Amino acid sequence: MDDSNIINIRKQYDLHPILDSECSNSWLNNKDSLLQFENYFLLTINDADNSNSIETPVSLKMIVFKSLILIFAEDELYCIEQVFKKDLKFSQFPTRRKSKRGQDLESGRVFSKIKIEIGEDQGVSKIESIFHKMLEAIYSRFEGLILDLSKNVEQCLEDCMNFGIKQRVDFICSLTLSQKNLIYLEEVIKPKSTMFRDLVGCTFFSEHIKYYLLSLETRTTVLVQQICNNRVLVKTAGKISSKTIDNTLASSSFKLNEITKYFSSISAIFLPINLVAGLWGMNVQVPLYDAEGVGAFMGIVTISLVGFITVIIYFKSKNWM
Repeated sequence: MDDSNIINIRKQYDLHPILDSECSNSWLNNKDSLLQFENYFLLTINDADNSNSIETPVSLKMIVFKSLILIFAEDELYCIEQVFKKDLKFSQFPTRRKSKRGQDLESGRVFSKIKIEIGEDQGVSKIESIFHKMLEAIYSRFEGLILDLSKNVEQCLEDCMNFGIKQRVDFICSLTLSQKNLIYLEEVIKPKSTMFRDLVGCTFFSEHIKYYLLSLETRTTVLVQQICNNRVLVKTAGKISSKTIDNTLASSSFKLNEITKYFSSISAIFLPINLVAGLWGMNVQVPLYDAEGVGAFMGIVTISLVGFITVIIYFKSKNWM
């Protein structure tokens, strides 16, 4: 919406200047908030992007009167798609010519803005009904996202102790992605509890819708608790996988040490024999070199066997083999 349209709306409904700034710079502020004035209030509520991911929550601005609701959004949101297009069959405003990517051909900016004017009815007003449908669409999406994340977390918890070297990278990527999505989702959902508490004190809504807002506050607390529980499970899966890897490495190291000790023992046992063979195998004059008969040879063999047996007994006494 360009500046001239905003000025016309402000003049017609006597809007506060801060609302102009909030709506025209909506993409700069994606935090849930409520600015209440005498005859209207500005509500900012986040919804997870329907086309991309929960990493990029989009700010939805609504100026609510008793007989009018103005909605501003820069991107296509799940709540707008569900409520206004599918449920209420509303078209989008303004009806400018768009490119294939949904850009305003005059300004080059992506826009998706809806303006709805409905009078009050008996009991709960139509605006309250639309407000209720929009919040239900947002929360149904949040609950679906948490349900999907819970399934991913449960899968991580099942896989944390049963993966090989090839599955280790996939497990770590899945675990990290679950941690990141839980953090993003908590940042989007948690602030809504305070916002709904402030909305209950607003004079624009009937008692019926206020009870619904109170239920949303409780609903938000439950969702945040579910996110916290999933984060605990993710940390548990990470710790179990880390311990599993440590145990696997320790077991491999123990086996390697056993093999090394075995071969080292064999090498040490044969060292005396190699020593004797080396001394009497040198091409120099050595004792018993000129001895006749096999007595000298048997003496050398006896010395080698005695050294061999002595080393084995010593190793056995030290439990080295």
